[in-house]
Amino acid sequence: MKQPIPSATATMCTAPQLARLAGLTPQFLSQHPELLPEPMRPRTGASGRPPKAWTLEQIAELILQRTAGWSDLELRVRAALIAPRPAEADMSNPLPGFRHIAGSDLLVPSQAGIDRVDEAPEHERSAILAALEQERTLDEQTRSAARARSRARKAHTTNRRSQP
Repeated sequence: MKQPIPSATATMCTAPQLARLAGLTPQFLSQHPELLPEPMRPRTGASGRPPKAWTLEQIAELILQRTAGWSDLELRVRAALIAPRPAEADMSNPLPGFRHIAGSDLLVPSQAGIDRVDEAPEHERSAILAALEQERTLDEQTRSAARARSRARKAHTTNRRSQP
């Protein structure tokens, strides 16, 4: 049964987008259509064959069907043990317009390297600000530790040179 095509393109995920998010190549998805639900072909106004696309609901249902019996730990272990895939190098930013906040599971709207917390949903802003502060603290601790190691190496080589 064909599902109605949603009116907003933000509720759709095309094959290249899905492949990039999954760390796969679009060719892999083409070679294994049995892995995915029946795609839609939304009209884009461009000439030629419309691209394959899936609603976010279809993708969420697929994920739930395949992982329903797994614990959070099992999901994390399986994700960590997956062998690197060819398209992972192309995943420098799978969500353009957002930046992952280190040490958290939050994303902050970002443009040209500038975080735009005011563009985040209002109910998430305080959590984002707290995560950004934690990220700055972790970054400063990392930099401080690197400076200390550098000073220690420098002192060690200076001491070795001065010994007869």
